[in-house]
Amino acid sequence: MTKVEFDEQQWELVGAPGILKPASGEADTPPEFPLHWRAYGPVPAEHTRLSGHSLINLGAEPLVSADVEALHEVPEQLTIGDQSFDGQGIVLNGSMFDFDKLFDPHANGQQVYAIAEFAVDEATEIILGAGADWWMQVWIDGKEVLSTLENGNQDTTFDTTNHCVRHRLTAGKHLIVLRSIRGGGSWHMHIGFVTPDDERYGTRQLDRWEILPDDEHLMLPPMGLAELGMALRTDKCIADETVECDFLLHDHEGQFGIVFGAQDSENYYWAYYPRWGQNWRARAVYAVIAKVESARGGHARGLAMMLMPNVIGHINAKLSIKVERRGNQIQMYMNGVKGPSIIDNTFGAGFTGVKGHRDFEVRNFKASGNEVSDFGLQIADSKKQTWFNLSTDFYYGALHAPATLMRFQSGELLAGISSREGLFHSSDPEAQIRLYRSQDAGHTWQRHGDVLPMADFPHNALWGIRWFEPHPGVIRAFSHGPAVTGAYEYLEEAKGPEEILTFRDSDDFGITWSEAQTSELTGDWSTLYGPRCNNHIYGFTQLDDGTLLAVFLHMYNNLYDCIPNHGQSTWGTEIAQPYASRSEDGGLTWQPPVPMDNANIIDGQSPESPNGGFSETVLAQLPNGRIVATCRPFRSPYSWLTFSDDDGQSWRQACYAPFSIAGGPQMVATASGYLALVGRQTGLGLHTSVDGGLNWDTGTLLDHDCWFNGHLIETEPDVILVYYFNPGGVNTPAFPRMQHLRITPEGPVPVEV
Repeated sequence: MTKVEFDEQQWELVGAPGILKPASGEADTPPEFPLHWRAYGPVPAEHTRLSGHSLINLGAEPLVSADVEALHEVPEQLTIGDQSFDGQGIVLNGSMFDFDKLFDPHANGQQVYAIAEFAVDEATEIILGAGADWWMQVWIDGKEVLSTLENGNQDTTFDTTNHCVRHRLTAGKHLIVLRSIRGGGSWHMHIGFVTPDDERYGTRQLDRWEILPDDEHLMLPPMGLAELGMALRTDKCIADETVECDFLLHDHEGQFGIVFGAQDSENYYWAYYPRWGQNWRARAVYAVIAKVESARGGHARGLAMMLMPNVIGHINAKLSIKVERRGNQIQMYMNGVKGPSIIDNTFGAGFTGVKGHRDFEVRNFKASGNEVSDFGLQIADSKKQTWFNLSTDFYYGALHAPATLMRFQSGELLAGISSREGLFHSSDPEAQIRLYRSQDAGHTWQRHGDVLPMADFPHNALWGIRWFEPHPGVIRAFSHGPAVTGAYEYLEEAKGPEEILTFRDSDDFGITWSEAQTSELTGDWSTLYGPRCNNHIYGFTQLDDGTLLAVFLHMYNNLYDCIPNHGQSTWGTEIAQPYASRSEDGGLTWQPPVPMDNANIIDGQSPESPNGGFSETVLAQLPNGRIVATCRPFRSPYSWLTFSDDDGQSWRQACYAPFSIAGGPQMVATASGYLALVGRQTGLGLHTSVDGGLNWDTGTLLDHDCWFNGHLIETEPDVILVYYFNPGGVNTPAFPRMQHLRITPEGPVPVEV
């Protein structure tokens, strides 16, 4: 921890150092920034090598470049590698270039150069500011003055304060050249001359807190930190407090909130806003009051959660949080809207502060209450870590992700790590996989076999038909053909049964696999296959008697293409109806599908259509035989929930769940009949139910990254193993993590490993 003092306040910064950052020195009056440019491109994406393990920490290496040093004026034509491009006129719109409008189609890694001239009457020091989605370089008179090729833009809100640099100009004409490389969202670049205040904001270090003492006391976290950042105000300990601040959360996934009642750096309340992609697109804002206790592993255990009305949730939204605690009653507000409340006696008087993950900024922090003297902040020498890495071996690539996790009838476990280059959702023909086995419920792991090429390895689909054990010691893995992955409207279009479903078996724990065998969809499937329709398998489980259930999502092609800028807020205009198909012979044949939403329950009346919001469905069978199903919502602020009491042959009407879960969620039913549901929610979130899915807890934040895309199994009675993707940080590699948790009626408890 480091200490920072300003304006009679004292702050202890947890997990990273921090500095006070006074105002920058004045700069000369800049000239007018050029508006008229010539652009050259696009250079095809294959001429840029992208490396790294997530969009936030990804490098770009151009394989071809223009000879910028040889340029002395704006050329009619520019040679880049072995290609020459005619210049196109482009006008800077305010401070932004929109290269999306200039070039089509778009691909990550495409390059464009833009060149302009400007002049100054006398020697001048300018401050240049720029930001781009996602990489950029800027040269002035042939000298590179700014580059983000190594780590990208970092900030996901793009403007001229992202990166700032000073440069001295001589009197006369100057040539400015920029290169922009497309990242992921939009191909935009902002550039212009900026002020010293902009420079102070836009020259951040990624690994430290920076506090800008001014009227609002702006606090900027170490946005390159892989773990949570926390700052505690320790000049006064208070009870019956009111704590509030304004903040911006600059990423579509992350958390930010107020800490209060802090006894030390590991025991406190946290009132926070979790933002993740699914709900950001749904314009849904949740607010959570949680408590963190070192005795329970340091997880943020939710006490109350609420979907907030009348609170905006877009990336650049200026928001506020306020907490009022009077005795044991806690009330949270966001933007003045009354949010969750709870009565809790865990912590008394304590320190206040802020805590969050990803890039955010804090302003106007205020804390008042009844001061308590003789209260010392206790700092633990080492915090217990609830997660561990299955392996941290670098054998290929920079992105390491969970590839498989399976428990055999013998109790032995099998896990795999895939390794590749590029983004999480990208493919790499050179990708590899390494397998591991455990014979002690996942407490220790041993290498299994040699590194295998991923291309020859059957995928254990997170939301398709996953691996299962048809016979003791045998793995069965399915490959999904175009007839069940949305390519064909009619089953008859399949050129053979191999274009529907095939499977392969392994009897040596995944090292070698049999030749592919075909699977058949029997009976009448016309309910799903027809004009303008497509279907995907997005859910699976194996019942206690060996019966298999696969969830087919039934969708309609191009249903809402007519809606301009369609998105999550138009969730009522798209349909993804869930249907369950059974197999009683190990996947050789599959029975006709039945709808998983029995809406006709009162005299044949029904909603306008069967439920249309399912996506990435997860299922689990309770000891009493009931099957519980819930899903990542397709376009809804809530997940959906339904039951079957006859082995999936019919289903109850689908209803809202008290949460929204995403990120390839997974669910298991434990030996005691507890349900554990893991996915992207309050970060990496876990929800539990101890009454068969009728009621659910508020949730527990297991890890701060808003990912999951992993696996979940029960390793011992009521003990689960969570295996999940972690994107790492600027200086932290991406290796998948594991956590062992015991599910209890009082919530999850970490298991020592």
